[in-house]
Amino acid sequence: MTISYMVVADPVAEVAERIANDCSRLTEHTIATTTGEDTIKAIKRYKPQIVVLSLELQSPSIVEVAATIRKQMKRCVAIGTYRELSIPTIEQLKKENIVEFVAHPAKRSEIFRIVARRCGIQTRVHPRFKASIEVHRADGVLVGKTHNLSREGMLIRTVHPAAVNQSLFVKLSLPGEELRLRCRILDAEATTGGGSIARAMFEQVRGPERVALFRFIDQLDQQGLELT
Repeated sequence: MTISYMVVADPVAEVAERIANDCSRLTEHTIATTTGEDTIKAIKRYKPQIVVLSLELQSPSIVEVAATIRKQMKRCVAIGTYRELSIPTIEQLKKENIVEFVAHPAKRSEIFRIVARRCGIQTRVHPRFKASIEVHRADGVLVGKTHNLSREGMLIRTVHPAAVNQSLFVKLSLPGEELRLRCRILDAEATTGGGSIARAMFEQVRGPERVALFRFIDQLDQQGLELT
């Protein structure tokens, strides 16, 4: 299934824009709206395959917008987002074929999982978690400190310039233990002071290292540190 258009509606413009930017990998075009009227206009004009609607949408309400989607769009994945759960509103929306709901702050990983399941497409996105961890080379030299961490890799501020495709055997200083992993630099951007912001992918993480990494990621998840 090709996804050409996605509409994201939220009364807070910054929120609508953030979700649209976060989900830009899913579709060729994203449109952010803040009112029910503008959302209906966008739906009629672009015929989006994905619509993300805030339950707080007004002028007109989300229920009227949902009815428009049902009447105008034969195949459309509609996802409701909410700050405060309203059971009566959700029951009304289910009658309009909106059955997927995500709590704010709406996480990209949750939206991607719904779209993958409903549209039958592959979407690879791994939740990223805020984590400031020192990273050293195997010989003890400081590489830098992480900005965020996932099961697949990390974003790191390096002390010295990082080279794309560089392979490193590193030690992550986790609480109570050191984790030794091999990673590869996927991309890097120079920063003032001679360092860089680098995105690194973990390679061939197996056995005890894999268990320890996933356990630490689960701890970050339980602490509510997932980045949106």
